[in-house]
Amino acid sequence: MNLSEYLELQTNDAVFAFNNSARFPIGLLTPDHFPGLLRREDHNVIFDSKVKNNKAFIRTYGDRFEYWVDISYTSYRKSFLSFLERVHGLKEVDIPSDFHVDHLLNKAYAKKFGVQFVRMCLLHKDQNLSYGRKFEKNMGNIKQSKRTIFLMDFLCAMKILGVSIPANRKEYNDNKSCIVKHLEEHGVTFEGEGDTGEEQLDKYFLGYPIL
Repeated sequence: MNLSEYLELQTNDAVFAFNNSARFPIGLLTPDHFPGLLRREDHNVIFDSKVKNNKAFIRTYGDRFEYWVDISYTSYRKSFLSFLERVHGLKEVDIPSDFHVDHLLNKAYAKKFGVQFVRMCLLHKDQNLSYGRKFEKNMGNIKQSKRTIFLMDFLCAMKILGVSIPANRKEYNDNKSCIVKHLEEHGVTFEGEGDTGEEQLDKYFLGYPIL
């Protein structure tokens, strides 16, 4: 598998995860906190034998593979790239230096939620850094109670599907129709009762004031 093929696979997996979020969380307190319904399905978790102290695990669901790390684990780039080669045949030498290994859920926000393990992804550095800066700038303004699980949401979908993070509320309002169109073109479904995609995004960012 080459880089473009893997990125297409990652995009498809992210869309599937968003559309089936109950089965594909992106943050957990421990691997034991996957939804109970998965115990009856083709779901399995194996700690990465190449990583000490159970700081990383591979989750499979059918023919899908996910890589997760403890937010305290600092060598996640090396471990994730090793996973890509072992599972997908994508070699590190074929990944340009301007691609970052990233936590799909921002580490600081994961810590604030109380979740310890986060699913990993591969992103271009510009996308990764822009979302990181936005989180770091506005993190202190968000009040959030602890939880044991975090599901895929709009912001994480936007991040992994290449949507630029709006700089402010005005930029969001000016571009939200394009954001919805971009997500829909990639297969994201908007299933709120009676709400358009734009109305669902408005409700999301109203309750999640990061902009």
